[in-house]
Amino acid sequence: VARRLIALNPRLQLGGPSLQNFDDQLLTWPDAEGNRSWMNRFLKYVRSAAVPFDFFSFEFYPFDNICADAAPQLLQTSKRLGEMITSLRADGVPTRIPWLITEYGYSVFAGRHEVDIEGALFDADTVGTFLTLGGSKPYLYGYEPNDLQDELKCSWGNLMMLQLNPNTDQLNRLSAYHAAQLITKEWMQPTNETHEIFPVTITGQKQSSPRVITVYAVRRPDKQWALLAINKDPNRAARLSVQFKLPGTQRQVSFAGDVDVIQFSREQYVWHDDGPNGYPSRSLSPARFTRKPSSLYDLPPYSLTILRGRLPD
Repeated sequence: VARRLIALNPRLQLGGPSLQNFDDQLLTWPDAEGNRSWMNRFLKYVRSAAVPFDFFSFEFYPFDNICADAAPQLLQTSKRLGEMITSLRADGVPTRIPWLITEYGYSVFAGRHEVDIEGALFDADTVGTFLTLGGSKPYLYGYEPNDLQDELKCSWGNLMMLQLNPNTDQLNRLSAYHAAQLITKEWMQPTNETHEIFPVTITGQKQSSPRVITVYAVRRPDKQWALLAINKDPNRAARLSVQFKLPGTQRQVSFAGDVDVIQFSREQYVWHDDGPNGYPSRSLSPARFTRKPSSLYDLPPYSLTILRGRLPD
């Protein structure tokens, strides 16, 4: 197929293989040399066939058990994605080509977590983790309006940003919609210019324990710094102290001037569970306010928070 496509149009960009997510390693039966790595063998075949491999793509739907409690699953999101990427690099996927998540969502099965606030937390954590680890572009699954389904007979939901009302033309804006707005218009700048992603170190959490708080940092084209902070504890608020370490020095600085705070939590979004007739009883735009630089910033339970401002010259 690749040879035929290139013969028709040599300018086509070909890639793949649109893997589904996996745990630990992507293994298959051993070949004559005992190699069980499916990805490694696929790459060897592509090279031997002398066809282009211009990008690498995979899907990320980590939680098959949509019926289980969301809180412990959310704590595993960044860890699972990080382990996948580490495994794929070890199997030889080139880092010089773009890496794409061509679909991502909480689960391949429909359930309540996808339409409740947990869906927003999952989406933000996935995007932040992937970009921080060097990914190029992640694509959300569920742009089109849809309705509720109950595939595993435990709860009603779906991978969607907008919910169709079967009796009217009204569309309900779901948590994934608000998360997408936060990521693309508040954390990132809505422009085609380059954004720089920087690593974040979080102290005060045990390294061996799942991370309740995750933070992702970007320097935007408008020279503002923006942090995407996620509190994945459903019941406890947290406080975040923010310091920027300047390269080549031991100096640490804080935001200078006013800090924009944009926040999305249960104060803005509440899902009303009513089987096939469920809907958001509250679906408000994120809260926003401006404050002076502070040593501590509050993160409500189950929340997304953007902290955006400038550093000293």
